[in-house]
Amino acid sequence: MSDGLTGALERRGARVVRRAFPRYTEDVHAALIKDALHGRLGESAHGMAVLFALDRLGAKEKLAADLASADVLLLDRYIASNAAYLAARLRQSAAGEGVTWVRELEIDRFGIPVPDAQILLRVPSDVAGRRRTVHSRLRHPRGDSSRRLASPAVRVVHPFYDNAAR
Repeated sequence: MSDGLTGALERRGARVVRRAFPRYTEDVHAALIKDALHGRLGESAHGMAVLFALDRLGAKEKLAADLASADVLLLDRYIASNAAYLAARLRQSAAGEGVTWVRELEIDRFGIPVPDAQILLRVPSDVAGRRRTVHSRLRHPRGDSSRRLASPAVRVVHPFYDNAAR
């Protein structure tokens, strides 16, 4: 879905670098995330949040290099996604302790860069459902946990970075 944004920026002469998390083929933590999403690990919401954070920590040097060489760095499923995931799993709002916990872990403790801007792509539910169904069949044969989390997650992502700037 970010192809259109990337193309528009590049047509304007911007150097764009795109990255996505988790980095399933690049990081041991992401491999564990994949196992957990396939139901092969326990059900610890905080444990999953730590794995997501460790995956980004492992990419910290690459992100710094990308920031130095690109005009725009587009990141799919960045820190706010982790906050949204944890808040949804804990059934909390953006004001809940889970969001604060992720911010303190990833930004304050690990020093993961805070983005200058965040874009939340609002996708019609029928389109998201089709994409999720295909994604679920390909990657999550035992069931897609993100299906249960989508609605609470959208409510949490938006205010996350405003809180991080404090």
